[in-house]
Amino acid sequence: MKIYIIHDSKRGNSKFLSKILGKAFEGEQVFIEHYNDISYETVAKDRPDVILLGNTIRKLNINRTSTKWVKKLHNELRRNGHTIKYGACFITHDNDNDKINKNADKFIELVNSGDTIETVNPNWISAKIKGKRGFEEEVIKKVTENSNSIANWVKNTSQLSK
Repeated sequence: MKIYIIHDSKRGNSKFLSKILGKAFEGEQVFIEHYNDISYETVAKDRPDVILLGNTIRKLNINRTSTKWVKKLHNELRRNGHTIKYGACFITHDNDNDKINKNADKFIELVNSGDTIETVNPNWISAKIKGKRGFEEEVIKKVTENSNSIANWVKNTSQLSK
């Protein structure tokens, strides 16, 4: 199984989460990339089985770079007649309130909006940043559990479709 994990890390937080997600898919082909370092054309052409898309909510605003990239990925996949079997989202944020949830839900809606990612996990992985960099140990534990759940969901769902 080929898995792309795309993040938008500026301070290393989303990249750190990407590595935790990658460990959950141990034994598979896992590629961890920043939105700025890999083009949506490359991902579409490579035809991964799974895509895990990260976003960051800073000062209650969702990162526009990642949302634009996802829209372009949808268009490129459509143009080439390709689909990705499974998708999921992870979000880093600096606050706890309803606006975080609304923005994260909007990002999942965007990921799920096209017909290009066949099945998107409705649950997003949440990670509240401690200060400007890093996470509380409890957050890392929860992210690890959720990452394993996403990996198991993909593996179990792909077994059912065989």
